[in-house]
Amino acid sequence: GRLRCIGSFLHLRSKFAKGFTLRVQLSKRSSEGSNQSIQAVSQIPQRPASKTGQQPGAQPKPDQNNSKSNSKSLKNPKTLTRNSSSSSLAATDRIADELRQQLIATIGAGVFTLADKNVNSITFNITDNRVRRSSLFKMMREFRQKHSRVSYMINDKSLDDIFFTHAREQENLEITV
Repeated sequence: GRLRCIGSFLHLRSKFAKGFTLRVQLSKRSSEGSNQSIQAVSQIPQRPASKTGQQPGAQPKPDQNNSKSNSKSLKNPKTLTRNSSSSSLAATDRIADELRQQLIATIGAGVFTLADKNVNSITFNITDNRVRRSSLFKMMREFRQKHSRVSYMINDKSLDDIFFTHAREQENLEITV
């Protein structure tokens, strides 16, 4: 390998760091739907099975002809969890799209990328050092008035970010050669 980075943290950050990070954290209320469905399923009382394999007071098992009508009334716990977590992800997608539109209006289209998105957080890399943090803070204060369940932080690039960027560049060079 080659030595590409030498110096103090401040020197490396000023020389190699490109931009900063905007991380938007969604409160636990955004994922409450999936937690509530898991709790609801876990709170269903379980009755001990009788010697015949049926629960006391349970109806006899339906025959094959009648199973269609009864299958609608039975719900799969995995389906409940999947549906609610996909709705949480859909809510995250809506917030990410709205935030992306706000970023375009505030700082322009070509100066940020979506770095990561999951149910609880959205991370954007702001790649232009000329972007004023004050304009981002103002935008996020206004955004937070609409979405009270959102918190945010704006960070400079870390030393890890710088090293990961150099490692990715090195991998890209090796792949093209």
